[in-house]
Amino acid sequence: MAFLVAFLRSKWNSLGRSEPTSYDSDSPEDIFARKVEAEGWKALGRSQPTSVRVIEEARERKERAEKEAELRRKENEEKEWAELVKESEVDIHYQRIKNLWVGKFGRIHLAIHRMSGRYCTIKERTYESLSEIKFMNRLSDSPFFIKLLEVFTSREIVYIVMENAGGGSLRYFLRNHQFEDTFLPFYAAEILIGLRYLHNHNIIHRNLSPDSLFVTTDGHMKIGGFSCAKQDVWDGEKLYEKVGSPFYMAPERFGEEGYTKFSDYWSYGLVLIEILGFPNPFVGKYEEQKWEATKEFVCDPKRHKRLAVISRTMKQSHGLIHSLLQEESRRIKPEEILHHLLFQRTNWEAMERQTIWPPLQGFRTNYQIQGEPY
Repeated sequence: MAFLVAFLRSKWNSLGRSEPTSYDSDSPEDIFARKVEAEGWKALGRSQPTSVRVIEEARERKERAEKEAELRRKENEEKEWAELVKESEVDIHYQRIKNLWVGKFGRIHLAIHRMSGRYCTIKERTYESLSEIKFMNRLSDSPFFIKLLEVFTSREIVYIVMENAGGGSLRYFLRNHQFEDTFLPFYAAEILIGLRYLHNHNIIHRNLSPDSLFVTTDGHMKIGGFSCAKQDVWDGEKLYEKVGSPFYMAPERFGEEGYTKFSDYWSYGLVLIEILGFPNPFVGKYEEQKWEATKEFVCDPKRHKRLAVISRTMKQSHGLIHSLLQEESRRIKPEEILHHLLFQRTNWEAMERQTIWPPLQGFRTNYQIQGEPY
């Protein structure tokens, strides 16, 4: 046997080849060499030497392990907000008593806390809605926003439990009640304080409308509906995504040159029109129009006959609405709004502390039975 091994070794060396060796290196050159050698053995109709095949299998196992580790890392990043999350069934703590809304983004329920009897709202969302949870948690120290209470999770669904304002959305309120003209400075100021708070914290709302504003049972106004919001947006930074209701979008948000946080003030102006009891001039018979038709009316307001409503409201709002509904370069600046004639008697410090008696103090509604979604 020893003679046979010696003979084969001498025969191999006589062909000018060195004995096959195993590869211990993972350098690019060695990996390439292994691939070439593997293809060479296949071409000869022979199986790859065992040592090379073992190394290839080990490398594949290593790559799989690295991919799995990367997936685990991403999962951990998505659970940074885990302090808020309680891995338990939401129905153990809350009784869902009414389905308020069903849509492509999930469902919204009116619910009651089983122990305290407190009404709340529960949103069912997919894990794509984690940003909305972060926004609400980040704004929890301000009384001008709907507060996040708890978060529950299941395998595929996130249950967002938040306070129930009691008075429902501003849209619901305006459908059943009417603001007096003298109420406008107070509620315009509360919305403005919330909007400025968002912008000062580098957040753009992008969906401000009567559907994302809520009336509390003690007569205050709160901002909610952060599904279209974006954070870490600096002053002057341009955004290009087209999100939100097109009937409340500023003209620059339809274009290709981008828009800034400043575009929220156009939506603010339209909200003030509706608080005064007039319809949004971009909603109505055009409500079923396609995107391009809506864009045409918003970007060329002079062609929209219903914009005559703005001139009728200017006297009541001291021209603020007219100053807000301008193209971006001509729109009133945020710091100028604070000193506008509409707010000449407004005590901003007292408004921020909410020490001023709301005009709707003592207001109650049957919203908890006939409510609409947050």
